[in-house]
Amino acid sequence: MFLLLSDVGIEDCYISYLKPVYEGIRRYPSYRIVWVPVVEQWNQDKEKQLEMSRLKMPWYTLKCFPTKPGIKYMKEKWNYKGKPAVVVMTSAGMVKNKNAFPLIKKNGMDAFPFFK
Repeated sequence: MFLLLSDVGIEDCYISYLKPVYEGIRRYPSYRIVWVPVVEQWNQDKEKQLEMSRLKMPWYTLKCFPTKPGIKYMKEKWNYKGKPAVVVMTSAGMVKNKNAFPLIKKNGMDAFPFFK
């Protein structure tokens, strides 16, 4: 499982880095990308940005958005600092990489499964 953590205004370059990964993991049923939009204060602008970003992503989007304690957990346990991050987890929920984006940007699918 790959959790894409980002604000709703995620830049297109991050989506571009993940599209080849999405295509590459389609043959592995146990691997999926799920976008987790991280927003502390929702408003109409954020909702519009969410919809615009979702249209660019072929993978799943979390429908139930993180609460303040959930965001705090992401910041404390996964070192999420507001920049897009890909948290790599096993099917049992064990975190194998708190941010696989550097590996993905550098090596693409050659670094799969991005455990470090």
